[in-house]
Amino acid sequence: MKNIVAFDIETTGISVQADKVIQLSAVKFDQHFNIIDTFDVYINPIGVWHMSDGAFQVHGISEEFLRENGKSMKDIAPVFMEFIKDCDLLSYNGNKFDIRMLVKDLREVGYTVDLDSRAFIDAYLLEAKLNPRTLSNVYKSYTGKDLDDAHNALADVKATVEVFKYQVDLFKQDLEVSANP
Repeated sequence: MKNIVAFDIETTGISVQADKVIQLSAVKFDQHFNIIDTFDVYINPIGVWHMSDGAFQVHGISEEFLRENGKSMKDIAPVFMEFIKDCDLLSYNGNKFDIRMLVKDLREVGYTVDLDSRAFIDAYLLEAKLNPRTLSNVYKSYTGKDLDDAHNALADVKATVEVFKYQVDLFKQDLEVSANP
């Protein structure tokens, strides 16, 4: 089995075409889950760029911080490419966005990720297979009961109302906890 590199990125926004990677972190581990090495860098994007308000609200990384502390993708790309050499890649919900964004930014500085010689493992997709988010499974996770007559429209509607009630109760509880220090 190949070593695996688990990676995550933070970006200036959610457009693969227009936005840039601003943090790239990775952990390399072997088949026994022993950590071999880590990689963590903030990136000051090349060219004209802007941090979207939404992205800043998610990760809290400012343009000023990146200009002062970030490295150039051109400088870190060869180091990262060596880091992932001969490894499969693992992310959490990253196969649709993270890998595309990373590959695009690496290409912009002259590096190509060999997409054919490695597996792309998405732990989020594996979790969805292990714990499907069907109404029956969600209903059972909230109520502890099996959903009788699943796929009968009336039973499904009643179950949806009960799930929603649990969700609202949990959400209100979170609001009360965060609103009262």
